[in-house]
Amino acid sequence: MDFIVQFCSFLVIFLIGIRLLQTSLLFFVGEKMKLWLTVATNNLLKSIIVGTVATILLQSSSLVLILTISLVTIGALPFRQTIGIILGANVGTTISGELLALAPKDLYLFILLIGLILLLAKKNSIFFFGAFCVGLGLILVGLTGFESLAAWVITNNRLVHVVEAINNETFFAILTGTGLSATIQSSSASFGIILALFDQHLISLTAAIAIMLGTNIGTCVTGLIAMIGAKKEARLVAYSHTYFNLFTVAVVSPFIGTLTKIAEHLANDPKLQLAHISVVFNIISVIIVLPFLPIIERYLKRNKRI
Repeated sequence: MDFIVQFCSFLVIFLIGIRLLQTSLLFFVGEKMKLWLTVATNNLLKSIIVGTVATILLQSSSLVLILTISLVTIGALPFRQTIGIILGANVGTTISGELLALAPKDLYLFILLIGLILLLAKKNSIFFFGAFCVGLGLILVGLTGFESLAAWVITNNRLVHVVEAINNETFFAILTGTGLSATIQSSSASFGIILALFDQHLISLTAAIAIMLGTNIGTCVTGLIAMIGAKKEARLVAYSHTYFNLFTVAVVSPFIGTLTKIAEHLANDPKLQLAHISVVFNIISVIIVLPFLPIIERYLKRNKRI
């Protein structure tokens, strides 16, 4: 019970940090972001770039997806322009993993202190920069907390068996990632938890990659929830995101061993190995999906999704 309470506490802190980070970034680039998404043309490459940049700036593929669904719902964006945005969002979200892997967790108190001081400012730009700092500090607190729970996992027989199953069964690891991301509705938080488990040597690199693949499926739940009550074209955005991610995970999952070997050559730091292979996977996913886009669109139309 103590473990659950502590885990949930650190998770809440982490999620609050993410929310503050996103809110502050939305203040600085929110209106421009809507404009950028709207002017994304039928040029697929440009749409992918827009989706990638938007996700990097907002630090949330789910937020970009929700904005996209909203713009389609009000008729400001046709479905065809969203395909590249969806693919780009998958690539852009990997930057969050890079930042988490590089984050100096020992500086969280200093970052929090600076942020709290800036929150006293009356000027909006300074206030929201303070919110950004507080959000970043809370994210680092959450990451540190996840890592501190590793010792407890090692001494708990039930959790040890679960960890062993994750390490030994790729499919179970993918399901774990799917359930984790779908439950907490945050791919960044999910990656933070995976990173903490991997950094404390509780799971292997192969298992961490498999869980990461699963989070790509679980994150689709956000879009499926956001499409409720939306018009048919907007629902198609969420369906497309789900089909893309299911398809790419299904194609890549048999080659997790190869991804592990690639990751080991990308960096010496284990955390960076996981972060880098996440980028590689999502870029490969875009390359895999591109030739099948017409087929996926015809399938959705044939099944009266639009």
